[in-house]
Amino acid sequence: MSTFRILHADALDNIITSLILASSSEVAEVCLYFRGNLLRGNRARKLKTSELDAFESPNAPLLGRGGIDLQLRHDLLLPPGKPDFQVPTFDPGAVVVLTLYPGISTALVEAALALPELKGLIIHTFGAGHRLLRQVAPRSAPVTYER
Repeated sequence: MSTFRILHADALDNIITSLILASSSEVAEVCLYFRGNLLRGNRARKLKTSELDAFESPNAPLLGRGGIDLQLRHDLLLPPGKPDFQVPTFDPGAVVVLTLYPGISTALVEAALALPELKGLIIHTFGAGHRLLRQVAPRSAPVTYER
């Protein structure tokens, strides 16, 4: 990612193309346009901080590509419609986000996993931090593993 002051930067193209897409009736969802790629907003992830290709969508295909002509994947874009936003019932104890790191106490992990209302576990690890998980993770709760 670069600012407008850097000559080779794509910042101006990112802003102009984003404004064109935001004003278009063809795109009726939250998206991220970066480095010539149109990504679904809830699938985009920032993977790099100092490179020009900082954002990717590893779990969803590109919705379009920029260039002289915008090439949209109409088969993947969500259709426009009337928003039907509903706030779901929130159970704050149902999901735990646990960051594993070298040296984390086994007792801390076991305490998080022992919560009676626990229905899901999101695990963030760094390097070899996942070894502890094999020792204490229950088999009955769904686990999302991100490294």
